[in-house]
Amino acid sequence: MKRAKIVDYVSDRKYFASTTAHTGLSQRATLEAILVNLATALEMKVIQRQQSARGSTFYAVDGLMFQSATNTIFALSGQLLRQQQGQNQT
Repeated sequence: MKRAKIVDYVSDRKYFASTTAHTGLSQRATLEAILVNLATALEMKVIQRQQSARGSTFYAVDGLMFQSATNTIFALSGQLLRQQQGQNQT
Protein backbone atom coordinates (compact mmCIF):
# COMPACT_ATOMS: atom_id res chain seq x y z
CA MET A 1 0.00 0.00 0.00
CA LYS A 2 1.40 3.37 -0.99
CA ARG A 3 1.52 5.94 1.82
CA ALA A 4 -0.72 8.98 1.63
CA LYS A 5 0.98 12.34 1.42
CA ILE A 6 0.05 15.84 2.49
CA VAL A 7 -0.01 18.47 -0.26
CA ASP A 8 -0.81 22.17 -0.21
CA TYR A 9 -4.30 23.00 -1.48
CA VAL A 10 -4.30 25.28 -4.52
CA SER A 11 -7.40 27.22 -5.51
CA ASP A 12 -8.29 30.17 -7.67
CA ARG A 13 -10.69 31.34 -4.96
CA LYS A 14 -9.82 33.33 -1.87
CA TYR A 15 -11.86 31.05 0.40
CA PHE A 16 -12.50 27.40 1.14
CA ALA A 17 -15.20 25.49 2.99
CA SER A 18 -14.43 23.87 6.32
CA THR A 19 -16.31 22.31 9.21
CA THR A 20 -16.50 23.12 12.90
CA ALA A 21 -17.45 19.56 13.86
CA HIS A 22 -16.05 18.45 17.22
CA THR A 23 -14.72 21.93 18.11
CA GLY A 24 -16.71 21.78 21.33
CA LEU A 25 -14.41 19.04 22.67
CA SER A 26 -11.36 19.95 24.70
CA GLN A 27 -7.99 18.99 23.29
CA ARG A 28 -7.67 16.33 26.01
CA ALA A 29 -11.08 14.83 25.16
CA THR A 30 -10.18 14.82 21.45
CA LEU A 31 -6.82 13.11 22.03
CA GLU A 32 -8.37 10.54 24.35
CA ALA A 33 -11.12 9.76 21.81
CA ILE A 34 -8.42 9.15 19.17
CA LEU A 35 -6.50 6.93 21.62
CA VAL A 36 -9.62 4.87 22.34
CA ASN A 37 -10.40 4.52 18.62
CA LEU A 38 -6.87 3.37 17.76
CA ALA A 39 -6.57 0.99 20.71
CA THR A 40 -9.98 -0.49 19.88
CA ALA A 41 -9.01 -0.98 16.22
CA LEU A 42 -5.88 -2.80 17.42
CA GLU A 43 -7.96 -4.94 19.80
CA MET A 44 -6.19 -3.53 22.84
CA LYS A 45 -8.21 -3.51 26.03
CA VAL A 46 -6.82 -1.00 28.54
CA ILE A 47 -5.38 2.51 28.33
CA GLN A 48 -3.89 3.68 31.61
CA ARG A 49 -3.69 7.40 32.34
CA GLN A 50 -1.17 8.88 34.79
CA GLN A 51 -0.61 12.49 35.71
CA SER A 52 2.91 13.65 36.54
CA ALA A 53 3.82 15.86 39.47
CA ARG A 54 3.98 18.78 37.02
CA GLY A 55 0.47 18.15 35.70
CA SER A 56 1.33 16.47 32.40
CA THR A 57 -0.78 13.49 31.39
CA PHE A 58 0.79 10.28 30.14
CA TYR A 59 -0.79 7.13 28.70
CA ALA A 60 0.19 3.45 28.58
CA VAL A 61 -1.72 1.06 26.33
CA ASP A 62 -1.93 -2.58 27.42
CA GLY A 63 0.95 -2.17 29.85
CA LEU A 64 3.42 -0.52 27.45
CA MET A 65 5.61 2.36 28.59
CA PHE A 66 3.89 5.65 29.56
CA GLN A 67 4.20 8.46 27.02
CA SER A 68 2.38 11.62 25.96
CA ALA A 69 -0.94 11.41 24.12
CA THR A 70 0.58 12.49 20.81
CA ASN A 71 3.46 10.02 21.06
CA THR A 72 1.00 7.25 21.97
CA ILE A 73 -1.20 8.18 18.99
CA PHE A 74 1.85 8.21 16.73
CA ALA A 75 2.92 4.76 17.95
CA LEU A 76 -0.56 3.23 17.72
CA SER A 77 -1.25 4.67 14.26
CA GLY A 78 2.05 3.23 13.02
CA GLN A 79 1.14 -0.12 14.52
CA LEU A 80 -2.28 0.00 12.85
CA LEU A 81 -0.68 0.83 9.48
CA ARG A 82 1.78 -2.08 9.80
CA GLN A 83 -1.10 -4.38 10.74
CA GLN A 84 -3.11 -3.23 7.70
CA GLN A 85 -0.12 -3.70 5.41
CA GLY A 86 0.36 -7.23 6.77
CA GLN A 87 -3.27 -8.10 6.13
CA ASN A 88 -3.11 -6.75 2.57
CA GLN A 89 -0.12 -8.98 1.79
CA THR A 90 -1.98 -12.18 2.65
